[in-house]
Amino acid sequence: MARVFVAVCLLAAVAMAQEDSKSGSSEEQSPKYWRAILGDICQLPSFPRATGDPNRYVECVRQAADVTDRKDLGIWLLRECLPGYEFVASARRCKTNCQTTTTQQQYCPQQQEVVQQPQSCPLVQGGVQNAAYQGICSWMVDPLAKDPESCTHFLQCQPAPNNLYCGRWQRMPCAPATIFDEQAQVCVWDTSSQPASLPTPAPYVPTQAQQNSQCGCTGGVQIGSCNQNYQCPGQSVCQVGQQNGNQCMVCCYFRKKAKRA
Repeated sequence: MARVFVAVCLLAAVAMAQEDSKSGSSEEQSPKYWRAILGDICQLPSFPRATGDPNRYVECVRQAADVTDRKDLGIWLLRECLPGYEFVASARRCKTNCQTTTTQQQYCPQQQEVVQQPQSCPLVQGGVQNAAYQGICSWMVDPLAKDPESCTHFLQCQPAPNNLYCGRWQRMPCAPATIFDEQAQVCVWDTSSQPASLPTPAPYVPTQAQQNSQCGCTGGVQIGSCNQNYQCPGQSVCQVGQQNGNQCMVCCYFRKKAKRA
């Protein structure tokens, strides 16, 4: 019987970027949000995201090699700007208007402009469900989208030159043997066409071919393999099964990330 080991729980928090309502109706709609859960997995490469606090932002950061065998996955971490700096969403970094005077003192004039908060592109119609390669998108607030032409790729909204809120959908590849899961917002193992051998580290994983039916997840989606300490990235958990008398350890992800609230 398969045993289940749960990785160390990380602090979960929510960082939200507000998205303007996009409706021709005169009725006032509830605001929509992009959401990241601190400590949970995220897909690399990614852009830093603004939070409700102008002095903080969230960033998808790669984990150490001994934690996960997936180089294309990271976890969301909360970052703080240096004193006197604020995170500017349009610049994707912390900025300041302070200057050092000839007497080596800091002079910080009053902000002439309001720091731009995340907003949607006014040219977008239909939202993420109509995402297509090179289509217009809202890079500040749009989540990753599935590629209608390939399940082994995903679409990432990247900023367009000389445009504050608008971007274009760019096609990004998943790691080998993985496909994009829109609900999880990461690439997961393709259990329908997975190769005979799982790319898991030695020496704690057997070298013989492991059949997918005996090495898959019981619920959830498989995103990788556990390390020797039964650890998995983010909020995924390590499930341990048996294959020919040897342990078969895989990281399973159960949380479905809400893209709208």
